[in-house]
Amino acid sequence: MRKRIQIVVILAAVVAAVSQVGCASPLPSATSAHSPTTEAGEARTYVNSEYGFSVTYPPEFVERGMPTGSILGPVDFMVAFFDGSMADEVGVGKAMTSTVTVGVVKGPSSISKTQERQYLKVFQDSCDAVAAHPEAAGAEYTTMKVLDSRIKRIRGRRCFVMEYTYQSDKQTLQHRMMRVFIAGDRAFMVNLEATDSRWQNDLPTLTAIADSLEVE
Repeated sequence: MRKRIQIVVILAAVVAAVSQVGCASPLPSATSAHSPTTEAGEARTYVNSEYGFSVTYPPEFVERGMPTGSILGPVDFMVAFFDGSMADEVGVGKAMTSTVTVGVVKGPSSISKTQERQYLKVFQDSCDAVAAHPEAAGAEYTTMKVLDSRIKRIRGRRCFVMEYTYQSDKQTLQHRMMRVFIAGDRAFMVNLEATDSRWQNDLPTLTAIADSLEVE
């Protein structure tokens, strides 16, 4: 029963990630007191000891904490890394800056490796259902096109990956890749996002940031 409750909580956050618009858009909130940022050469390293992870990002990117519960649903923690050089381009009716967000949902107990693939398949089926009928899930997209949805290994981790484009009335066409993986008692949701016109150009940088995620 405890495992079932755990997966329901985590799944709710993942489905919300697909059905909500702009979850990768950084908000002007203060950085968590549990997440100091240190510099390492030209790159910067964000360390979160509370949830046990770190991310390295380039100096032109900016790190911002994000409110929980209002964007991704019932996540326990969320932080964004966005291209600060594009800040003037961001706003209602404008493009969203190129961004990587990391959301964490912590369960009551660890998920075993044998259960991991089963749970990720549940994530995949649920997100595919949302993508097929976004209006039924309460999404505000006017268009949504899924380009990829599968479970694969990235840097040794088994991940559910969904890549899609979407657009609402107040935004240009956005391109997003969502990665979901489980580490012990935590589910990590990593979103890579840019405008569709900048996606190919910015993807190497966004991928490098996402791939730098280390989990204790």
